[in-house]
Amino acid sequence: MSKSAFNFKDDVISIDGKTIRGSGSQDSKRAIHVINTCPNEHGITLAALELRGKKNEIKTIPQVIDMLDVKGATMTTDAMGCQKEIAKKIVGSGNNYVLRLKKNQKNLLEQVKAYHHMLLKTKFKGIIYSECETIKKSHGRIQVRRYTHFELSDWVEGLDDWSKLTTGIHVERNRDIKDEIQKDEAWCVSSLSPDAETAEKAVRLHWGAENKLHWRLDVVFGDDKCQMLSGFGPPNMSVIKRFCMNMLEKDKEKRPTKRKIMRAAITDEYREQMLFG
Repeated sequence: MSKSAFNFKDDVISIDGKTIRGSGSQDSKRAIHVINTCPNEHGITLAALELRGKKNEIKTIPQVIDMLDVKGATMTTDAMGCQKEIAKKIVGSGNNYVLRLKKNQKNLLEQVKAYHHMLLKTKFKGIIYSECETIKKSHGRIQVRRYTHFELSDWVEGLDDWSKLTTGIHVERNRDIKDEIQKDEAWCVSSLSPDAETAEKAVRLHWGAENKLHWRLDVVFGDDKCQMLSGFGPPNMSVIKRFCMNMLEKDKEKRPTKRKIMRAAITDEYREQMLFG
């Protein structure tokens, strides 16, 4: 699963962790946590690496990046992956990054916020920036997201400590739920040039990884309910499930994944098609 003949140029590759909750208990080791890489255009698991507990994500993500044979993509992580060494590893692999910025990088977060506030007052004078807006309606909710992708300057201290950190991204989200407006915001840092539509794609697709990969692993393959607790059983079963999911992605017909699984189990021709193309 680590090397691939696919072309991932301009794709968004989400790097995200998932805990296999059934693989741990009070009397045994902690549950296995798997770092997944999901290229959104292809909808597969490109590489995965297991560890015990979420605290080791920072050390494991660079190892997963080393497993990939990818150039020209944009790699995204949540706040746990917003680390200088991870940014350096992504750039060194020939890719760009969009990293979620939260309080684990408190100094950088506060500086980017203050810098953005200053830019609003000066109407971004002398700074390259880009804006876009998306509106989505579903399940009785209207959600408006406004993206501002702006160039960073030396006003933000410590930029040279980060590999190719050139821009910040501000996401403002307004949800209209039964005439009640809920507001929140998100911040990211990036090696991309200012282009709000590109930033919107990267941020949205990273959030979508929860639905594209983790949700299907739990609902379709019962990942969290798997009660293997010892030996190589949990990581091996995790690999098998992701391998099967990759194979089923070959079938582009619109049918539920559970029906694809049943069809592969009872139809030799369909199973052969999934395995060998």
